[in-house]
Amino acid sequence: MKEGENMLLNEKLRELRDKKGTSQEKVAELVGVSRQAVTKWEKGQTVPSSDNLIALASIYGTSIDELVGVKNSENMKENEILQSNKTLLAIIFQAGALSVCLQPLSTSEYGLPYFFTLSFKIIPLLIWSIWMAFNLRYEKK
Repeated sequence: MKEGENMLLNEKLRELRDKKGTSQEKVAELVGVSRQAVTKWEKGQTVPSSDNLIALASIYGTSIDELVGVKNSENMKENEILQSNKTLLAIIFQAGALSVCLQPLSTSEYGLPYFFTLSFKIIPLLIWSIWMAFNLRYEKK
């Protein structure tokens, strides 16, 4: 079954264990149950308890929602909106910092030497540029 398709819990448990390359015995040991219990879960004869689901999610490095096949589209939509707002903020701040950098530089500004005045103009631009780079990196995921 393809990863994007809806899977039953037992299919998902079997697939995750196969991906991890571990045996039912090892999973049973890590969860603290018998191997037969893991077999029954994977055959769909029984369902793991909530404590066991938490342990399984931890073992397989996934969330409980993903494990049981719950998709929270509302949460995903909120994350997209938040991400686009962060990108917009980064662009605005970077444009502002760039505008400040393009202003003529004078040594009398703030009563500081040339180097410090230049630093106060360039450092914000660098900070917003770095923030934007990281923000865009995560946006592509």
